[in-house]
Amino acid sequence: MDFMRHRTDSERSGFDLQGLLDFSALEKPVKQHLTKVYGALAMASTICAAGAYCAIQGLVPAIFTGFLSLIAVLGLTIWLISTEPSPQNQDKRMGMFMGVAALMGINMAGLIEMVIAINPQIVFTALMVTTVVFTCFSLAALLSGNQRQFLYLGGILSSGLMSLMVIRLIGMLTGSKIAMDLTMYLGLAILCGFVLFDTQVQASTCCVQPIND
Repeated sequence: MDFMRHRTDSERSGFDLQGLLDFSALEKPVKQHLTKVYGALAMASTICAAGAYCAIQGLVPAIFTGFLSLIAVLGLTIWLISTEPSPQNQDKRMGMFMGVAALMGINMAGLIEMVIAINPQIVFTALMVTTVVFTCFSLAALLSGNQRQFLYLGGILSSGLMSLMVIRLIGMLTGSKIAMDLTMYLGLAILCGFVLFDTQVQASTCCVQPIND
């Protein structure tokens, strides 16, 4: 009997999947907005993968898979940022965003092809790890008791990103292996922080201003 009582108590205090997936604290407009955000992100990821696949298969001229695609990404990104976010420009901005995703896939094709030549399993492992990390940190931001407790990370992450650029530049100029390793691990930590920060920015933005359909 004691064993059964102990087992029942442990089951009550154990892992609760329903509680993990409980988003009742989020208002309906927030849920609708986040659905659109994650839908656009999933579509962009698919287009990025398609762009990389086309470039690897030789469907994109080799001259466009290097420096030119990087310049195109920067130019299209600046154009996207400078375009006013309004209902009239929504389709235009979405097209720009998908164009950036496709160009980024084309730009990464050379690196992906090199990794595949070393070990094709690395690509699948990287995809799975990225998905798990993004999902976990997004859930952490959405299920936190205070929906704005991670917004303070904005300044810290921006400073870390600038420091990362400086360290990367030093590594390129000096060939320091320590600088390169630091860039990799520090970059991973900063990007995980940006997942937390950006998720709460999206959730809090629609609470203080109207959402454009």
